[in-house]
Amino acid sequence: MRKELKKIPKDIFVSEGFWGIYQELDLSPDVRLDPFRTVNDSGMLISHYSYISVLRADRPDEYFTDRNNLLLNHLEEGNDSFCRLIAGELPSIIISRDLEVIRDPLSKNPSVENLSDSTVFSIINLFTPVARVLPPKENALNLDRKISKGIPLIHIFSNHYQVIEEVPIDEMVLYLRNIILTTKASQERLLKTTDQCLTIFHFYNVGAHAGASIPHLHSQTLLYTHGYGHGWKDHSFFHSFDRNRQLLGKKTYCLGCELIQGVSVDPYGQRLRLEERIIWEDENWIVFTAYAPERDGHLRVMPKRHVSALWELNSLEIVSLAKALIYANSVLSNFINRFGGELHILQDRNILFRQQHIGFSPIHMLIDIIPVQRIGGAELLDDHRLSHIFPEETTKRMKDLYP
Repeated sequence: MRKELKKIPKDIFVSEGFWGIYQELDLSPDVRLDPFRTVNDSGMLISHYSYISVLRADRPDEYFTDRNNLLLNHLEEGNDSFCRLIAGELPSIIISRDLEVIRDPLSKNPSVENLSDSTVFSIINLFTPVARVLPPKENALNLDRKISKGIPLIHIFSNHYQVIEEVPIDEMVLYLRNIILTTKASQERLLKTTDQCLTIFHFYNVGAHAGASIPHLHSQTLLYTHGYGHGWKDHSFFHSFDRNRQLLGKKTYCLGCELIQGVSVDPYGQRLRLEERIIWEDENWIVFTAYAPERDGHLRVMPKRHVSALWELNSLEIVSLAKALIYANSVLSNFINRFGGELHILQDRNILFRQQHIGFSPIHMLIDIIPVQRIGGAELLDDHRLSHIFPEETTKRMKDLYP
């Protein structure tokens, strides 16, 4: 059963909320903190928070189902929204293309352009969960509302790929470099408008079950300036690095660096046995199965040099990261093809960059590649997961499948 694309409104150039441009504050995204899970940590509120965006539901869903509502496939190549945008059929606010920033990240002027001669480019998310441009006097209005503000970027390959392992190395390198360029330009632009800290998330949603609505491979960067910090889960990474330094009395202590140097015991006595969990490595990066996996098949990609974010990488590290991401995703796909049925894991996955936020303590950058897996109520009740296989066994099976 074929699903028709939702038509883009004719008045898209002036529609309220598109590209995060708002005139009506009552329609702008709201950020709400769970009062039962909020703490003040050094002047920064840390909480579970929700963005409420009434216009967000308008975004298209380009996957379709059969009569039994089973997810089957997606629109064929050349017919998804990004392919149509590349062909010059849809408007966008293009921020960069092929390592050139061509627009202000706070630009309000969408255009229709043919991008088929580009390799990679970055645009503003059309259906953003944050307000990017607000009326000049927004701070004097609706004082009871906490408007979520920031810049939402989408990074896209001009060629149509569905998964990372399909991407040629040279295109992946250019893609990563363009992400770094665009993110840095957006950081600089936001820091001119606020003295607050910036929360910066970068991630891929691959497949409908992982939250993707468009099958064309892409990633997103969300830069938030709401001033509340970040959520509990993200905070645990920053908090852990800080507390471990305090516990050991070492201002420069870093568990990531310790693992790279061969120390395989954490500050709490857990024997991490990294050597039994390594999938791939070169002189710059290491890929290994997570010691305490969030899903079976959970992989981690970590730089060997102590860097806290993408924009700190040098040229050689960017090339190695492209290789590491392609290899790691290929290994995971092979593993799921062979063992996914018994472990209840799907090919869809999320790729999460655990990296530095502006104004917070440094961490050792991590990239989590986490497949979709059915979970139960207890696992939603608290931050734990029931795994079906030891990560050391996962490592062995992956290496046997992909020598």
